[in-house]
Amino acid sequence: MPNTPASGLPNPHSYDTADPEVVRDRVTGLWWQRVVDPDDYGVIAATAYCEGLILAGHRDWRLPALIELASIVDLSRANPATDPVAFPDTPPVSFWSSQTNTGVGNTGLAWYVLFQNGGAYGGNDVHDRQRVRCVRGHTSCTDLDVSPYSVAGDRVHDDFTGLTWQREVDPTRYPWQEAKDHCSGLSRYGTGWRLPSVSELLTLVDFTQTEPALDRSAFPNTPSEFFWSSSPSLALAGTAWGVSFIHGSEAASAVAMPAWARCVR
Repeated sequence: MPNTPASGLPNPHSYDTADPEVVRDRVTGLWWQRVVDPDDYGVIAATAYCEGLILAGHRDWRLPALIELASIVDLSRANPATDPVAFPDTPPVSFWSSQTNTGVGNTGLAWYVLFQNGGAYGGNDVHDRQRVRCVRGHTSCTDLDVSPYSVAGDRVHDDFTGLTWQREVDPTRYPWQEAKDHCSGLSRYGTGWRLPSVSELLTLVDFTQTEPALDRSAFPNTPSEFFWSSSPSLALAGTAWGVSFIHGSEAASAVAMPAWARCVR
């Protein structure tokens, strides 16, 4: 997953903007519609719009998966929380993803990214009218049937992202700064551990599952609760982003609040 350049984390956002119609993401390999349609759509109409789009000589456009849409969020910005050069005139409103709430048995609700703050959320009615930004490229890993995970002891390697995760989380919940210190001080299986960015943490979400919304074989005994990321939030002073693994949505919480931490390297 791409990370905000200002964070100093691996894989900073990098875009090819030479074509005025499309943006090529150098990290993910995805092609994005650069300037969005001014109309709002329900999910069914949004899907049809992208599938019928002909742009830059290509006809294989589609509605992005949530993790793909979240990949163009820049949390160092707000209103909108994305690169203004790569994606000019992006309105700070909700954009549809192709993800529906299958994990909670309600396909009448769908997931979206709010580009006011960059948060990824579920629960909007599929008939609600929201904005659309289409994508093309290799199919999202969320659509594949093969597990991306290789388990070795207390480590889980994601073959798609290249990230290695702590399998069992520490039973102690930490305020945000202490969560970062805990991960950077972790020495089991070597050094280099850190608290993940929120985009990296979102890659663990399995939208076909709930409570917890992730692969339970790879990550057993995961609490269905809020986990910290290393990404600070611009929403309110003294807050940072994390993911609630009840259903997999993002949230910004006060940094003094104790929460769970799963480390990555």
